[in-house]
Amino acid sequence: MSFDELKKQASVPDAEDNLAAFEKHMTCDWQQDSAQNLARIFFHSRFLSRFLLNHPQSAKTILENKDIQKEFSPSEYLNSANAFLQQSPDWKQNLRLFKYTQLLRLTILEIIGTNSIQVYRELSTLAQTICQLCFEKICSQVLEHVGENKLPCESAILAMGKLGGFELNYSSDIDLIGFYQNEGSLKNTNHHEFFVKLFLEFGKELNRRDPIGFLYRADWDLRPEGIGGTLANSFVAMETYYESFGEEWERQAYIKARPLIETKNIGSQFLETLTPFVYRKSFDEKTIKNIWAMKSRIQKENAARSSKAINIKLDAGGIRDIEFFVQGFQLLYGGQYLDLRSTNTLIALNTLSIKKLISKSEQEQLQTAYLFLRRLESMIQMEEEAQRHSVSEEASHQLALAKRMGFTGSRDEIISKLNEALLLTRTQARQIFEKYFKQE
Repeated sequence: MSFDELKKQASVPDAEDNLAAFEKHMTCDWQQDSAQNLARIFFHSRFLSRFLLNHPQSAKTILENKDIQKEFSPSEYLNSANAFLQQSPDWKQNLRLFKYTQLLRLTILEIIGTNSIQVYRELSTLAQTICQLCFEKICSQVLEHVGENKLPCESAILAMGKLGGFELNYSSDIDLIGFYQNEGSLKNTNHHEFFVKLFLEFGKELNRRDPIGFLYRADWDLRPEGIGGTLANSFVAMETYYESFGEEWERQAYIKARPLIETKNIGSQFLETLTPFVYRKSFDEKTIKNIWAMKSRIQKENAARSSKAINIKLDAGGIRDIEFFVQGFQLLYGGQYLDLRSTNTLIALNTLSIKKLISKSEQEQLQTAYLFLRRLESMIQMEEEAQRHSVSEEASHQLALAKRMGFTGSRDEIISKLNEALLLTRTQARQIFEKYFKQE
């Protein structure tokens, strides 16, 4: 695609002016592909355009990357992040620079549309890397504050939700649950108070905004007793809670749990002890339908609050329907089929087809729908890194999204193509969902 054709696809105001202003910072010769990729950032993402204007040296990630579609491994992310941490003593600033520099390449991949699954996997690996390094730094600070030189006992932080499933998008919350091995006393505090302080300070740093941006919105509300519960529980207290008070939605939430940060595999050990709670040997469909009823209430409440905008996450036939569909089968059959216990939606969906629990055609339709909706979600969020999931009824908003999705034609044609694709996608997903889990 030529530069002029790319320019016609621009979906944010002042894109060309911002690109021209940025070019004044650059003295090197640009390869055509690199120049076009930079243009894509300025044409479609406001928050990354601002980042490039404020930190033009970050463009080297694009200009010097000869294989922009290569997937980076966790070790490569860690090595790159450590290199950023060496740039100055301000590790907090350096971690933010690292995050947004990496987002440049991943945003281009999403706009090009070559491999969205890779993008979400890498967004998750990026978050994991940042969380691990941030936790190490905060841990050192808290230990110094309480006069200790090492962790008082083993501990873990679990990744839940999309981070647990390696499915993060641009503006996902990261859902976390933290715990420690056992109770005990320290010189100036005790284990419980120490880990509450540690998890609290870690979460604050993830959420903190500075002129560069923020790391992640950390959400701890899935912990025992939710927002009213303590931020840190012991291993035994966690076990006791789920054994005595665990609810159906918590079984569902733990389908996507995996250790994010742990010492001596204590996170893995805990999840193993929780397996009978999540994947029971017998699980009646009545329980599942209670979960679907909860989801239906969420949809009705969302519909009552919203305008004519389409919420591609929560409305019927949306992302949540597909995720609930897969998780329902996992709860029903995960006790029987070990390979159904994947934290990743698409891997589990494929297993449903292999096990003949759904047809191959249904699996393909749901995968196509999921990837379309997730990519559209990215296009909504990549403009301002905002936690939004709705397609507005305003033509200007639909036009911008249609351009980012790569639809071509006249203004009215590409808006029509977007809406037709969205309607077809949601209809197919809703029909398959209702075939198996329609409410009586």
